[in-house]
Amino acid sequence: METLKAFDLSNEDIEEIMNLLRTDFDKGLSADEHERAESPIKMLPTYVRAIPDGTESGDFLALDLGGTNFRVLLISIQPGGEVKMESDIYPLDQALMTSDAQTLFDYIAGCIALFVKKNQLKDKSLPLGFTFSFPVKQLSLTSGLLIRWTKGFSATGVENEDVIKLLQEALVRNGVVS
Repeated sequence: METLKAFDLSNEDIEEIMNLLRTDFDKGLSADEHERAESPIKMLPTYVRAIPDGTESGDFLALDLGGTNFRVLLISIQPGGEVKMESDIYPLDQALMTSDAQTLFDYIAGCIALFVKKNQLKDKSLPLGFTFSFPVKQLSLTSGLLIRWTKGFSATGVENEDVIKLLQEALVRNGVVS
């Protein structure tokens, strides 16, 4: 019970913690680079303008790169909210994770090509979302520079590069898009 007493906070203590966090959040999101650097909470601005509101419908392609697997998903949202999903998981071995930009992104493009063929999507144009679970400095809704690799990745030629551009170039190189 003695250990738990340290977590018994008064309303004033909680409000003080909330205010300190808010100050650090504001510093972390500041337009002033020096103020951002002072914040112990590192934050990157996003260009996402809205979150889903439940009225969305249609087919969407989603990509997820962030660990030892790469996932490709086809998400179909029916009017009324029913969701159907097809997905495939493609393993990423250590050699791929530590290769170079072209090798890694060509592999990703190849996985997408397999998924597109399997799900008969070749002649469809679908909205695409790309979850790239690494620190990225977003420049716009469709571009972002990899700050640094984490999670065992170290593929050369990706850090400080636009990962969306690398993906688009690989998709063209591999005939997935023209």
